[in-house]
Amino acid sequence: MRAGLSASRALKAALAVLASLMLAHAGAQAQGTTTQVEYAQTHERLDHGLADWRGRSLRVAQRASTGPSWQAALRESERFGVRDTEWMLGGAFNVSPHLSVELEATHAPSAQVLARRSVFAKGHY
Repeated sequence: MRAGLSASRALKAALAVLASLMLAHAGAQAQGTTTQVEYAQTHERLDHGLADWRGRSLRVAQRASTGPSWQAALRESERFGVRDTEWMLGGAFNVSPHLSVELEATHAPSAQVLARRSVFAKGHY
């Protein structure tokens, strides 16, 4: 339980630092750029004596009216009494006036209930 408490404190500290840095950076950006900070928390009750699933995440995204956009997220998931932390980085950019590409990569160092790594790519025409 003590390790879980430390992971939870580390997550909260990382979330606070990330949000503070992004908000400070947003103030220095040119017009036409929007910075979003999103916090989410989930709780799913399971039956048959199984431990509930819990999760929380912080996502920071910066979207530009023109040019590339990016996002970063930190997610903590607890399933079957095991807790994992996952980092995500992603971005979107225009390849041509009619084609854009979105890329995301994740990494969960402990990888007990989440995938250790994942990659996502999507094109928009």
